[in-house]
Amino acid sequence: MRFVGLSTLIILAGAIPAVAQNHATIGRRADPSQGKSAEAEALLRRAIQNDPNNAQAHKNLGLAMMKRGEFTAAEQEFQSAIRIDPQMVEAYTSLGMVETKLGRGKEAIENFRKVVALKPDSSDAHLNLGIALVDQFDRKAGFDEFTKAAQLNPSYSRPHYNLGRFYFETGKYDEARKELGKATRLEPKFTSAFYFLALTERQDNNFERATELLRKVVALHPDNTDAQFLLGQSLEHLGKTHEAIEHWKMAVKANPNHSEALYSLARILNKLHDPEAQQFQDRYNKLQRNEQTTDRVANLGNSAIQSANAQDWPRALAQMKEAIAVCGDCGEAAHLRRNLGLMYCRTGNLEDGEKELRAALEIDPSDVDAKKAMDALENLRGASDIKTGVNKN
Repeated sequence: MRFVGLSTLIILAGAIPAVAQNHATIGRRADPSQGKSAEAEALLRRAIQNDPNNAQAHKNLGLAMMKRGEFTAAEQEFQSAIRIDPQMVEAYTSLGMVETKLGRGKEAIENFRKVVALKPDSSDAHLNLGIALVDQFDRKAGFDEFTKAAQLNPSYSRPHYNLGRFYFETGKYDEARKELGKATRLEPKFTSAFYFLALTERQDNNFERATELLRKVVALHPDNTDAQFLLGQSLEHLGKTHEAIEHWKMAVKANPNHSEALYSLARILNKLHDPEAQQFQDRYNKLQRNEQTTDRVANLGNSAIQSANAQDWPRALAQMKEAIAVCGDCGEAAHLRRNLGLMYCRTGNLEDGEKELRAALEIDPSDVDAKKAMDALENLRGASDIKTGVNKN
């Protein structure tokens, strides 16, 4: 399990702090958190064009890009802000978040350490560093940062929540109960804290208390399928079978592919001789068959890649074709066809390669690798046309 995702890390001193007096007014106004993001982004770009040293505008533009999932571009803006203003805490924090999204956890830790150095008394700074450390499996150092965050701001729920999760995941349930309880008292609608507190109670077979907590979770978030399923389990333990069935049905409604809920419904309804049991059994069986198909497709696809890496192209092509045949219209179809197209291109069969790449893009128009390959083919075709024209002349 993971601690609070870094995508939800707190940006220090508020979502977007007040701008220092020496920054351009237009950079301050163009805050993407204020809505009308396209208009705000245009203002930010204009501010940067007018004053390339407007650190606040660079930072806010980075936040807008990060919100859209353009992490590489956001990273560049945060780095620009830091070059201009090496004391800008918010830019270091945002840069750490982006680096985590890009899979560069060690670099993220370094930036969060810089935040702690700049604001050693900030609970948020220590919390964010702790989360990053735990993400890189340095649990002891992460625990120390969570502890420091809780000491700096005892009335802040998030450090207590992360301490509670740490204790839960290390089997220290009494300590977990204490910290998670604090988190829920400090933040009465903190769904995740209630959920893990319920898990803690289940570990000690306190099903009455677990049921009470899970009811709070589903009241706050009815679409939380795991909570609905676990609530059904707890109710069944308490002999409340019909209530359990209702919550398992809610889990399946929110997630039709929740295999455990489907199986539980088929099992309990069959015991009650309810004819509805068969439909849930059929759905469960179909899901199992689909999962077996997915596993086979993944194995064939991986084997094809291994064969390609070994330069065994006939075998690689045969395995990838078989994976596509088994997959049909499964979720991996675009990925498989793109890889087959690339394999054809690598072996000089550009015609079939282009055919497969186009098929991949029809399924998933956003496939970046397929687009790059098509661009390369177009460039190759253009170069060939130019050469042919020169030879004719």
